[in-house]
Amino acid sequence: ATTEIYTFPYTTLFRSYSKLGLRTETPGIIGELVTWRDEGTDAFMVAAATENGMILWVRDEDTGMYTKRDLTEEAGDDGEIPAGPVTWFTLSDGRNALTSVNAEGDVLVYVESQGSTFMVNLSQTEIRDQDKTIPALEGKLTAGISAWGTTIIAGLDADGKVWTVWFSEQRPQDRWNASPLSKIAKAQPFAGNLSMYFTSWNGINV
Repeated sequence: ATTEIYTFPYTTLFRSYSKLGLRTETPGIIGELVTWRDEGTDAFMVAAATENGMILWVRDEDTGMYTKRDLTEEAGDDGEIPAGPVTWFTLSDGRNALTSVNAEGDVLVYVESQGSTFMVNLSQTEIRDQDKTIPALEGKLTAGISAWGTTIIAGLDADGKVWTVWFSEQRPQDRWNASPLSKIAKAQPFAGNLSMYFTSWNGINV
């Protein structure tokens, strides 16, 4: 951890940073870190997908130090190791959700709240086990939740086709679904990372 102090007329500016991966012995970080401030505890959080599991660092506001948590270990037998970059979003009830793909291209979601963690393999448990279809996805996923309570995770398959995995709170009996957006829209293949935003008239754009 390093702290730098800059002094200007009438103002002193502090800047600090921590080499989390080195200091907490976390090898093999995949992609970039994601950061946010927890709605429930107001604590700063940092997450990363790594070769050994999904890692979360939580900042202690009193000391400024970060505590490392292994969410894959916390998830117990259901925990799976991510093989792609992590994406963070919040559920409608304020809980933190981290999504990534595993080595087979399945969509994983880790849900963390107040120190408790569980993980769901959406592709297998919520799609294929319900006799629905989803291919392997790859790269970084994008995710969000609409104002009316629909959770959406989007990614590309090996052919550059866009797929979404989604759940509507308005129809919970339908559980999770997978939609082949590229096929529906008759779109050409894509490359790179997807993004998502919601319009003022409640449109979902991927």
